[in-house]
Amino acid sequence: MERILYPRREAAELLAMSVRTLDQYAEVGEIHPRYQGGKVVYHRSELERFARMNHCSPFTSRAARQAQSAPQSAVVVPIRPEIAA
Repeated sequence: MERILYPRREAAELLAMSVRTLDQYAEVGEIHPRYQGGKVVYHRSELERFARMNHCSPFTSRAARQAQSAPQSAVVVPIRPEIAA
């Protein structure tokens, strides 16, 4: 059975950010926490929505996230001298 609710610390880890950064996103309304027994929790679907919106993928390995964010090499097309003039 998959988990549905994640406490702040685990939610931040899944999104590869600090708890403070997660709190800042919540303060500006970018991600929506829930409250259970006086504690802040995040629903799995909300974490997935936030991750898609921000082009990162939760619930993947750190290596996979780093590979996704690695800069892509640019293709340089030389300008022919006769066109540049």
